[in-house]
Amino acid sequence: MSDAAEIALLKRMGKAVAEARRAQGMSQTQLADRVGVSRFTVLNLERGHRSVGAGTVLRVAQALGLFAGSPLHGALSDSPSPTVPKPFLNP
Repeated sequence: MSDAAEIALLKRMGKAVAEARRAQGMSQTQLADRVGVSRFTVLNLERGHRSVGAGTVLRVAQALGLFAGSPLHGALSDSPSPTVPKPFLNP
């Protein structure tokens, strides 16, 4: 995957996480507490920064109920990553 494609994927994924969090009426701090990370980590994820690990992304997705068929799935399914388990990507 090219750097440009990776950046675009991270931004789409971050946008999907932010939209899902807002739709549930949850603050970044509340989501961070639920996942066990800092608010800064959630902020980085929502901004599409590379500093957020795959494990954190998956824990956030679980906390928000984002699985196959969800907005996060749509963000990820365009460019599957070997670090994301197939059940998460494929309905």
